[in-house]
Amino acid sequence: MSRARSATTGALALLSALVLAACGTQQAAQADQGSTPAAADPGAVVLTAATTTAKSGTAAVDMKAVMSLGGVDQTMTATGKTALDGSKADLTMTLPGVGGAGVSMHELVVGSHVYVQITGMPGLPKGWLTMPDSALQSLGLSGPASGTSATDVLSVLRSLGTVTEVGPEQVNGVATTHFHGEVSPSAILGKVGASAPAALKDALGSDPVPIEVYVDGAQHVVRVSEKLTVTVSGKKVAESVQVDFSDFGVPFTVSAPAHARSFASALGG
Repeated sequence: MSRARSATTGALALLSALVLAACGTQQAAQADQGSTPAAADPGAVVLTAATTTAKSGTAAVDMKAVMSLGGVDQTMTATGKTALDGSKADLTMTLPGVGGAGVSMHELVVGSHVYVQITGMPGLPKGWLTMPDSALQSLGLSGPASGTSATDVLSVLRSLGTVTEVGPEQVNGVATTHFHGEVSPSAILGKVGASAPAALKDALGSDPVPIEVYVDGAQHVVRVSEKLTVTVSGKKVAESVQVDFSDFGVPFTVSAPAHARSFASALGG
């Protein structure tokens, strides 16, 4: 594998981990509904918002992550619906592909299993593929919804350092209050688990990652975003992640697709 290819792979692993951390922070930032005193501690406001979001049960999600390596941007998006305890999701994703070609993926989370239908990735058969969520997590392949439980969310949010109130801002036409905080690299690595590659640990370093959280008047977090620059295999990588949530508490159903094959059998394993 070339040095450039290694840098790209490591950077994408970093991007995926930060998406998970941002999703976790976003979901965590939605709490018990009710008015919040104007003089309330910003950290307490965000924690309260975290509880409200978890209690809302479900939400629509719209995520965009951009990684810039060597002047080339690679973008990952995800839109759809998710249960905020990670028990179910229906997401459509676009991912960077080989040679600049895009990859699209439909992901269904049903309990402890994740089902994916991928197009644009050479070597993968057509149709639905499945792998237990625990196995996906061990490979660092969980999507933004799978494996992101309310417990994970709150644990990431509690790892935020000092939280400050930036001020009022509009997000998708919704009046919100913008808060700024920081999350430790150890909290991000905790989202990946013991399988976190050494390159990811080196890239994150020891400096806290800045996180922007936007809370609406109903004490829901409607946006979480972050931007930072890291070094991967000696190359500077700039990345940004933005996750928007809406339609809290709207029920939806998702079912396991018929005739799904395991990744192992589909690839002849």
